[in-house]
Amino acid sequence: MRTGEPRAGRAVSGLLLVPALAACGAAEHVRELSTAERAVVRQAEEELVRRCMAAQGFRYWPAAVNDPEASRQFDYVVDDITWAGTYGYGPDAPTAGPNATYRARLPAKSRKRYDRALDGSGRRVLKDTLPTGQTIQSPAEGCSAHAEQKLYGDRAVWFHARVVADNLAPLYQRKVLAHPRYLRAERAWAACMRERGFPYTSPGESRDRATAARRSGAEVRTAVAEARCARRTGLAEVAKELDRKFGAPARERYSAEVSTQNRLRLHALSTARTIVTDPR
Repeated sequence: MRTGEPRAGRAVSGLLLVPALAACGAAEHVRELSTAERAVVRQAEEELVRRCMAAQGFRYWPAAVNDPEASRQFDYVVDDITWAGTYGYGPDAPTAGPNATYRARLPAKSRKRYDRALDGSGRRVLKDTLPTGQTIQSPAEGCSAHAEQKLYGDRAVWFHARVVADNLAPLYQRKVLAHPRYLRAERAWAACMRERGFPYTSPGESRDRATAARRSGAEVRTAVAEARCARRTGLAEVAKELDRKFGAPARERYSAEVSTQNRLRLHALSTARTIVTDPR
């Protein structure tokens, strides 16, 4: 849902900065990293950026990596009552941290050098197309790119695989949300929520309203009610079943990219474990 501090000075065209494809051919099944393993890779990436920036004369504070359990994703509705009682709707949204403050205090010329060190000059970029047809790009030089290259190997392959594999949901989620079974379950869920004092018509509305008061008792109470009602009304199971049904064609069509992403993440994990235990 929400992660750590965004890197200062990062620019991106398109929807988002997502850096991925590997050899073509039949896609073998490769396991996904656990949430905890992905946190290790993220921690290593931040540490590599720190080292690279230090080598160019700049300070860089690695973004804090959220508690892996707190960062669980719920695509349609929160359905884990215990999790909701502990984390509400998940980690806080990114806020300006020490990197943004440090960059802002640099003289203008040094700030430009900082930006080039972090994300390159902007002349060299990787471009790719989302499954929905939109084009995005990511810097092909700088410390951010260097960190990914170190972890994943061929960065162009990684960029393509991630761009595709991480953006399959828009191809089918509207079908899930518009399906009569989902709408019936959602209406039952809304009635259940009203019984508990939460007059919301959809999980999206309850989440948006509750996160306006981050980490308050109201947020946690709303998230717990959402999860209880998701289980009681069957909304969670209906959503998962429809997601499997409508998502299967997209996952099959792009199975090579999904396998490549998982394979490169496994490769990155091996390198990352060494990096995070290195006291440099």
